[in-house]
Amino acid sequence: MVNLIFNLFLFISIIFVFVSQHWLIVWIWLESITLSLVVLLQPNLVSCRGLESVCKYFVAQSVAGVIVLFGALLRFYGENSFFISGCYTSSCHLVLVLGLVIKLAVFPSPFWFVDAVGGVPFSRSFYLIVLSKLSPLYLLFSIVDINILFLLGFVGLISAVTSAILGVNQSSFRKLLAYSSISNIGWFVVCLPLLSGGLVIFCVLSYVCMVVPALWAGSHFTFNFMVKSSNLYAAPASKLVLLISLLSLGGLPPSVGFFFKWVFFQSLLDVSLYWVSAILIISSLFSLFFYLIMSFNIYSLNSLTLSGVYYFCLIMLPWYSYWVVSSVLLSLSFDFFHGFILSSLNLVYIKN
Repeated sequence: MVNLIFNLFLFISIIFVFVSQHWLIVWIWLESITLSLVVLLQPNLVSCRGLESVCKYFVAQSVAGVIVLFGALLRFYGENSFFISGCYTSSCHLVLVLGLVIKLAVFPSPFWFVDAVGGVPFSRSFYLIVLSKLSPLYLLFSIVDINILFLLGFVGLISAVTSAILGVNQSSFRKLLAYSSISNIGWFVVCLPLLSGGLVIFCVLSYVCMVVPALWAGSHFTFNFMVKSSNLYAAPASKLVLLISLLSLGGLPPSVGFFFKWVFFQSLLDVSLYWVSAILIISSLFSLFFYLIMSFNIYSLNSLTLSGVYYFCLIMLPWYSYWVVSSVLLSLSFDFFHGFILSSLNLVYIKN
């Protein structure tokens, strides 16, 4: 009964964040979301590890909430308005973006999120990985403009690259999902000023479709370190669901994760940010690497039941991913040098 009440309160708070246009009201509902999640993440608090995770989440969200409130007060003293829509001063913009990116668990403070996800059950990780991201993403999209494109690009690039590299050496499946979430949100932050509202909704739904099957597999088969669950290997349908989810999180075509990243990739190409696209694709290759390792582990421990088709797919998947990434990088280089040569020829023609 308590869980039902706080779940209802959580969803009401998220809805009111979406419909509110006043920063003080939004801040109240953001803190309501934090308090609801503190109760829902560890309803029993039976372990010290779980209590530590909840405390880290609460401290990080409280600090971010104070920063957001300070940014709202700066807006009032600078523009004499608490409304979300309108113009922002540079200092107000910077403070609000800092508070929201801390709530999103990207650079400069992503590590509390990894520890928090690592200490809560899989059945409760959905609150952290999905629901806690919706309100900050919406608010960041509401206040973003082209003037802070460089700031968001820097924050998103550092988050995507760092989480992808750290995830390679990770053995805990929970923390692996946390690093993957940070990487995907980093893609979001980089491209948020370039996306329309419809594309943002599409990317959020794609993100949910990628994460939910992996969380379901983790909670249903109760494995923590990579893939170590004997009942998982005895269920071919469950193995297939988990495999598709992992490859989608890695962004392997033609999965949902590939189209999720393709939208961001195309938006960056439209504004000629070729090297930003190249860095994000290389970081995505690291993520795809450790998800391919997990996918191989799912089937290799039960190798007697594998057919030749499975072996062929597992051998060809890494080479196929390298071929896709290499082709994209070559096309990026061609577009860049082609544009550079054309612009140089135009300058020579104008001078003559």
